[in-house]
Amino acid sequence: SKPLNNDKKQITLEGQANFDRFNTRLSQKSPSALQFWLQHIHGTTDWTAIIDMNNSQIMTLQIASSLNDVTSVLPAPFSKTHDETIPLTFTKTAIDSANEKLFFQLGEKVTAEIHRTQTKQGDFIPVRGVMSFGNRSATLPSEKLTLMHGPIPLLEWDKWQEMLDQHEAIVGLSKQQSRGIDALLTHHIRFDLNVGVLDFLGSRFNDFILHADKQSSEWTTDVTSREVTGKIHWNATGKKKATARLKKLVVPESLPENGTAERKKHESQNWPIIDLHADEFFYKEKLLGQLTLLAEQNKENWVVDQMEISHKHSIFTAKGIWKNRQEPFSMYAEIKLTTSDIGKFLNRVGYPDRIARGEGSLEGHLSWQGKPFSVDFPTLSGQLKLAAKHGQFTKFKPVISKLLGIFDLKALPRRLTLDFYDIFSQGFGFDDILGNVRIDHGIATFVDLEIAGSSAYLAVSGEINLDQETQSLRIKMFPSLGLVTPVIGIASMIADLSLKDPFGRVMFNEYAITGTWDEPLVKKLSEEN
Repeated sequence: SKPLNNDKKQITLEGQANFDRFNTRLSQKSPSALQFWLQHIHGTTDWTAIIDMNNSQIMTLQIASSLNDVTSVLPAPFSKTHDETIPLTFTKTAIDSANEKLFFQLGEKVTAEIHRTQTKQGDFIPVRGVMSFGNRSATLPSEKLTLMHGPIPLLEWDKWQEMLDQHEAIVGLSKQQSRGIDALLTHHIRFDLNVGVLDFLGSRFNDFILHADKQSSEWTTDVTSREVTGKIHWNATGKKKATARLKKLVVPESLPENGTAERKKHESQNWPIIDLHADEFFYKEKLLGQLTLLAEQNKENWVVDQMEISHKHSIFTAKGIWKNRQEPFSMYAEIKLTTSDIGKFLNRVGYPDRIARGEGSLEGHLSWQGKPFSVDFPTLSGQLKLAAKHGQFTKFKPVISKLLGIFDLKALPRRLTLDFYDIFSQGFGFDDILGNVRIDHGIATFVDLEIAGSSAYLAVSGEINLDQETQSLRIKMFPSLGLVTPVIGIASMIADLSLKDPFGRVMFNEYAITGTWDEPLVKKLSEEN
């Protein structure tokens, strides 16, 4: 130490910090907030501390370290490899007997400054603060709030949220509220962030620009990104509620499942009330239409009161309940898809030139275990009714798709069309299609699917495995003989013709379709029977 003028003194300290040894000692004690954060830091590094004193009172405390040879496994943007050099500076300055200023800088990642005042109980609480990301200076705002701004290449918010929740739980148990988040951040926070990649709610968002205002438990946000554009209001008090009015919503990329075990623990908690409307709802680059979603939690279930995806030529509606209070979590949904032009609908969702014209519907009920908007095919069960008329199968590739998977938005590109290319390579016009599909643990059975056209009648039977993507189908093709008969009369017509046919039999071809969807095996079983 060295004396300064006017009863001032400066003390300089140097040393090494071994985080691994420190964490070992802390693990033998009851959990603390300090231990929780330091357990994510490993290695040994040099440090220096400078203490300025005035009349035995600490006026300034400054700690600095190069953090060489230290590894941080904290989520981005505060992660650090062993070989990176990211200097750390922390300064605590007494303004007067009741006010202090904290300054923190971590390389070019973040610079923060907080002005705190002392309460009657002796704790310090923040009055205003600033956190600047990137190589930006930190200037305290004039208003009583915390400002967070700047560019962040990667923000792993899901991991941060989990860690902050654990931190607050430890603080609550230790009854050391002065060491909680409220000791550093004001209740009013303003965000002006440009995030390259944001991991949020199990999904990844790109080029995420956030303008937000947080007042205690209420958030008002304006978001622009590749996946989401619009306004979102979040109220975390009482029955938590999210209200979103979006210009665009694109189904985002899901995060890898590695490391999600902790997140799955929280699936049984109450889900918020959701009131969402998106003018344009996309799956990848495919516009599905306008999306409306209304849902809320009751005592036992999360209830989807309305889900609707509407477009000029189609409308998809669903409602149901998600049993999310006791495992195994399960979803029950009543769904209906109607379209006034099957061909245009399929073109829009990525299947051009499969069907021309046509109108139809698909409706019924489905249930599965797991999350509400991602169908688990091994547990999928239910029943659907298919009806279509006045269309034509045209040229298309040989794949039999999961017609029944429409509710799983992420499976849309493979699950929307029946394919008969190997049988009708030149196209086939149909007047009516009617049938029922029964699903039991991912096995879909065609009960009475019949297709009536001007040139032939089809009777389809068998099953498809929605999980393994295989099929075992029989298709019988009867020539129409120039007759016009509703599809519901096919069976009786065939029986009647069997009696009246002068040759004592009906001409038909029969096909067996097996194998996988990508490589179906089509075998002609008979030509005349």
